[in-house]
Amino acid sequence: MKFLPVAVTGSKKSCSLSASAPAETSPSSDLCSPPLRALRNICLFSSSPSAMDNSGKEKEAMQLMAEADKKVKASGSFLGGMFGGNHKVEDACEIYARAANMFKMAKNWSEAINCLNQAIDIYTDMGRFTIAAKHHITIAEVYEAELVDIEKAIAHYEQAADYYKGEESNRYMS
Repeated sequence: MKFLPVAVTGSKKSCSLSASAPAETSPSSDLCSPPLRALRNICLFSSSPSAMDNSGKEKEAMQLMAEADKKVKASGSFLGGMFGGNHKVEDACEIYARAANMFKMAKNWSEAINCLNQAIDIYTDMGRFTIAAKHHITIAEVYEAELVDIEKAIAHYEQAADYYKGEESNRYMS
């Protein structure tokens, strides 16, 4: 059986791996011992910068979602509606889209889709179907490429097409 000797160097904060060409070694050798493999996996997966970045991006996305939710609620109040409620709702949509992008970077697909659906609901209520269609396409791409749910991807592509058709017919009527 062939094992790839791996040298793990570094401290708790950072580690690096270097591999040499495959060599014949026994499973009990120090280079391939279970403790060393466990340490290597910890270095590769647990303390990788991308794992830490993802949790940071997710936290930021959650904060953006909370901010967007506040703006939507504030625009629904009587005073909010009288004094710039529509502007707050548009801001909320943009914040939902930013949160969705952060969730996508963190590979939290369900939350990204949730944020985009929130924005779609608001945009359709406002009659802004072109932007809603773009978000449907983004959701469809996530379903197609990341979640491999072709039926849901098709449904979102079709909804986007319907929104584009509706916008096109509105242009010719006015």
